[in-house]
Amino acid sequence: MPGGARRRVGVYLARQAIGYAALGEPDHAVEPAAESARIAAETGSVRHRRELAVLRRAMGPWASGGRGERLVDALSVVPG
Repeated sequence: MPGGARRRVGVYLARQAIGYAALGEPDHAVEPAAESARIAAETGSVRHRRELAVLRRAMGPWASGGRGERLVDALSVVPG
C-alpha cells in the first residue's frame, strides 16, 4: 500500500477508536488504536500523532484499570 494511503488508514483507525471512546465503548477502541499506533510508528506522520493525542484524552475516563493499561500498551510504540 502506498505511504499516503497507509497514513490515511492509520488516521481513520485513530478516529474510529475515538468514536468508540465517545460512545462509551473503550474495549472496542483498543484494537483500532493499536493498529493505528503501529502505522503511526512506521510513517512518523505528525497529523496522525495528533489524532492519537486526541484518542489518549478521549480514553481518559478509563485510564486506570485494564482498559487503560491495554491502551497505554497499544500506544507505547508512538511517543506522546
